[in-house]
Amino acid sequence: MEVDRSLAAYPQAEAAHTKRHTRYYAGATPFFLIALALGTVSVGLAAYIGASRGVDLPSRVAWGIVGAALALGLLLAPSEAASAFRTRRWGATIAATMLALTCAAFVLTGALGNASAGRVSASRTATATAEHRSRLTREYEQASAELEKLPAARLLGEIEAAIAPLNAIIGKAHCDEWVANRHIRNACARRSPLLAELARAQRRAELEHIMADARAALDAPVDQRPAGEDARILAKYLRAVGLSVTPDRMSDVLVLVAVFSLEISGALALMIARSNVQTPVIAALEPSGPPHGRRPRRRAKPENEHPVEQASHLASAAPNVVRLPARSPVRSSDRAKLAKASAGILFHAEKGSLPRTQRQMAKLIGVSTGTISMALSDLEHCGRVSIRTGAHGTAVAIRKSATA
Repeated sequence: MEVDRSLAAYPQAEAAHTKRHTRYYAGATPFFLIALALGTVSVGLAAYIGASRGVDLPSRVAWGIVGAALALGLLLAPSEAASAFRTRRWGATIAATMLALTCAAFVLTGALGNASAGRVSASRTATATAEHRSRLTREYEQASAELEKLPAARLLGEIEAAIAPLNAIIGKAHCDEWVANRHIRNACARRSPLLAELARAQRRAELEHIMADARAALDAPVDQRPAGEDARILAKYLRAVGLSVTPDRMSDVLVLVAVFSLEISGALALMIARSNVQTPVIAALEPSGPPHGRRPRRRAKPENEHPVEQASHLASAAPNVVRLPARSPVRSSDRAKLAKASAGILFHAEKGSLPRTQRQMAKLIGVSTGTISMALSDLEHCGRVSIRTGAHGTAVAIRKSATA
């Protein structure tokens, strides 16, 4: 019988199913890790962008929570929409799609604005840095040219040492006016060229200080890479292959690529991981029904279609054989599903791993809830199991001394 064959093949089929699950989980693990990494960065960035919209601490916290929630929705909603679409849950598909679009509208616009503002700020900083270096270069060149025109002069200390005794002689007298004292007049005459030489020495020292500062600033390493360098390089390569793209337009394209890569790649990785985890039902126990959309061809019913008619002389021969009661004529695929459900219930009840609800039984075995209900009724009618329904679900126990 079909139940006997399914029950005999169930352990091997479940082992193959478990092995397939393990392989699929191993293949999905890298995509889960990618989704986790990108999702963490996306949620954190969305929280930062949301917090920047507030004007005080409470509003910043509220907007930060809103941004993080919307980024998390963008991460999970596409995967849920794809799962609902595969199971033909149209309401859930529409709701998940609308949630994904709503979250994407906030997250993508905020991320694009933040990335564009970052590039503009970097461009302004680079422009200011270039202007500062250009000003330093001009100052250095002007100081160098003026220094070459100045005549040679002694050191400041020597000139000041020569002027000091003359200042003592002159005292409070004004050399710009006529001085009656001959010694003071001579001291003023001797001090005048020394003062000119002192001014030249001071200017020379000032110019040398300007040149030293400018040279130190120009020689200092610049940590910041020139803004828009990647856009200019890509535009250069595109022009080499015949595509005319300006660096500004290429910069906008790079912003779009960066934002979409960060915000969408996490959701796509999660969809791939979830699709790998959702393994097909056990192929060894699947009925071989007709192709979808075609009606099965009616066939003549064999004499043993209703096993209950032969139960009188087969009960003693095979006490462990499950025999289904007589039913109205059904398709062979439905009877195969019923046999699969019965075999799965007996197998998991014997192991003690049978769930307490029919929905969980159906998910475990891979059939519908209606087929599980019919299989439980048949097994109880045949005396193979005893069923007790309580507040915590359905308890199924195998009867060791079963009767046909």
